[in-house]
Amino acid sequence: MRILAAFLGNPGTAYAHTRHNFGQILCRGFEQQTGSLRWKDKFRGLSADLPADGPNRVTLLCPGGYMNTSGESIGTAARYFSIEPGQIVIVHDDLETPFGTITGKFGGGLGGHNGLKSTARSLGSNDFYRLKLGIGRPRQESPARFVLSRFDPVEEARLPDIIDAAVSVLYQVFAAASPSAFPTGLQTLFPS
Repeated sequence: MRILAAFLGNPGTAYAHTRHNFGQILCRGFEQQTGSLRWKDKFRGLSADLPADGPNRVTLLCPGGYMNTSGESIGTAARYFSIEPGQIVIVHDDLETPFGTITGKFGGGLGGHNGLKSTARSLGSNDFYRLKLGIGRPRQESPARFVLSRFDPVEEARLPDIIDAAVSVLYQVFAAASPSAFPTGLQTLFPS
């Protein structure tokens, strides 16, 4: 079976290290664990196939547009591979869970996340898997400004461990016979 794992973010160096780009920051964790991947400019973004290991073929996708249009890239890849939404994992930042927390979820609401809204529009369904990377909700700053700001130094120091743990979770999903192995519920990895 083919699995598409899409890592949400915004293009350009100005956004590269922001909280909203947590998905694409995690994607770089695969490079560190597997070595160099062969990225192609395809599907309105960058895509690479993970080395085959197990029953599933996995394509990683970093959509090339801004967050609110990322579904166009994901929909293009899904149509190319003729896959259903249930074979897609979207990796994204999440304001509703504390920093250092990973949540697995299938379907349901979109939580106001523009990347998820765009994906659902393009796929015609909310029935895809999500790996939600907690960034926490700001106490005083506006959410829109907060997600476009950089991680603070304490968070930056914790990112490598969180990335390693999230990559490990995704590899378990990719190795399973179906994405239904996706962990649901809250897993607090590194409480504050």
